[in-house]
Amino acid sequence: MRNKVVDKVKRSIEKGKKRIISTKKRKIVYISLIILALFLLGIIIIRSFYLDQNKIEYNNYKLYQYFSGLKVEYTGKVAIKRDQSITSIKVKDKNMDINMENIPIYFQKDESSVLFPENISLVYLREKTTTYRLNYFTRLEFDKTNNNESAFVTYKGKKAFIEKSFLFDGDNLYFFPYSTDVVIEGKTYNLSPLSYIIVNYKDCIEMYDKKTDKYTIIDKHDKDVIATIDNYKVNLSTDMIIYDRDTRLLRRNVDKLDLFNFEK
Repeated sequence: MRNKVVDKVKRSIEKGKKRIISTKKRKIVYISLIILALFLLGIIIIRSFYLDQNKIEYNNYKLYQYFSGLKVEYTGKVAIKRDQSITSIKVKDKNMDINMENIPIYFQKDESSVLFPENISLVYLREKTTTYRLNYFTRLEFDKTNNNESAFVTYKGKKAFIEKSFLFDGDNLYFFPYSTDVVIEGKTYNLSPLSYIIVNYKDCIEMYDKKTDKYTIIDKHDKDVIATIDNYKVNLSTDMIIYDRDTRLLRRNVDKLDLFNFEK
């Protein structure tokens, strides 16, 4: 009789142990599932944040770019997306998907604004070491009041005034926020604010004037192309600022530059 009681107690203990083990296993499974769910949720949140930072959508805007003199217009629902080092634009109504390269994006009905699809450097002329990086999707706006020109850059809701300067993509493209004179083969071209020029050394020159919406292509040139900005001269052929007794070579690696400080 005593043996039966002992056996019964042993069986009860074993069942209790099994229940405890089973409960522990369930807890481990539940905790694992919760951790996995939180991990997946974190990935979704991070991905959503990344996409928000690397995508802009326009529903009621008309945009355009020039590619070697060809004007490409984007209308309808437009999405500009940054994927690693490539910025592309997609127009859903036209099934259009284009690599935007580093060409500025203009707003058809907003004559005083432009958007940059790639990182670009902002070069101040009066200070020989002052060059900043403007991140892709930075917007530049121009204003003229009582014959006084002003330019501003906007990024992620922050806006700042920029003095007389120019923008440089680190290769061959120069963008001018303010009115600028450019001399090519002895001829002076008066470029309006928000214009740009692409200079290939002693080869093709492409020039866009914003005010007239005119795109000029010069097949070949022999002399260096010189721009005059606020009494400073910039050699667009050799990527060099010319001072009275000195010169300053422009930095070509835009991504290594310090980010422009909007808080100043």
